[in-house]
Amino acid sequence: MVKDAIRTLSIFLIGATIFFLLMKFSYFLSFILINSFVDTLYFVAIIIGSIWAAIKLDSLIAKCRFDSTIHTASILLLILFFSYQMFPSHFYPEQYLKENGLEKVDQLFELGEEDLSPNILRSRAEDITVKESAYAISLYGTNPRPTGFDELEILEFERKFASYELVVGTGANGETAKYTFSREGLGFKISGTSMLE
Repeated sequence: MVKDAIRTLSIFLIGATIFFLLMKFSYFLSFILINSFVDTLYFVAIIIGSIWAAIKLDSLIAKCRFDSTIHTASILLLILFFSYQMFPSHFYPEQYLKENGLEKVDQLFELGEEDLSPNILRSRAEDITVKESAYAISLYGTNPRPTGFDELEILEFERKFASYELVVGTGANGETAKYTFSREGLGFKISGTSMLE
């Protein structure tokens, strides 16, 4: 009974992982997603493919001598994988997140001081911000360092589910700004900015 429950949970988590990865990297196939009917077919194909692949992997594991151990280990690893996907900021020390955040904010200010073409500006901004923000920066530019700028100072730090926020002092006049950082690729990038009074 317990062995069947472990096997069922393992199939479910393997299928969910395959589905998640296929949906996450579906932008590679965005050229075929022309209308809602094709989108629906693609979504159904991903669900069917995920279930089929999970059942095939389960049948391969079932042929092994230590199948219940492998199922249990795969369940634990997949739970860890999904925990990291949902709460990535909680897997890093606070000091690392603060240093990374200050570095990205400083790089964002440097972009505002340079006179770059839109394409170069966008490619440099993609190293600092998420893709959507990088596109907006390439169109409208970004603000240079505030007047009376001495040094960036972290006033507040808060972890969210999949992101974290820094409230940074940006000037001698007591100006502050809140920056939200989200994980993109292998690191955290600026995904939102708001000036505070």
